[in-house]
Amino acid sequence: SQLGKSFQNNKVKKVYIAILKGIVQQDKFEVDAKIGQVSYKHTKLSGKVWCASPKGKNSLSIFKVLERNTTLQCTICKVRIITGRNNQIRIHSAFVGHPLINDPFYGIGGTLIEHQINQDTNGDVY
Repeated sequence: SQLGKSFQNNKVKKVYIAILKGIVQQDKFEVDAKIGQVSYKHTKLSGKVWCASPKGKNSLSIFKVLERNTTLQCTICKVRIITGRNNQIRIHSAFVGHPLINDPFYGIGGTLIEHQINQDTNGDVY
């Protein structure tokens, strides 16, 4: 389809609004941390999950600050994802130290919160 070809040829701009924890200092910044699957084990779940990983695939997100709210300690950003990796905005915002507000899964650094991560043949976690 024409729409499918537009996505493949990178002619479709994917832009989102995200609310990040904390006050982001830069007005505009790029995150190019690689994203890949890593093994994890938890009391209720086990398997693979997407995280920031040096052996993952290249991933690029561009963040632009729209508003800083010092009262609520959050920053509203417009985010354009150049690549389309699983959980890319969640991982990239956490990677730079500003996870999405109320994200129960990804913490600072783009890795999992309160989960034991195993290093395996798919790569280490940053």
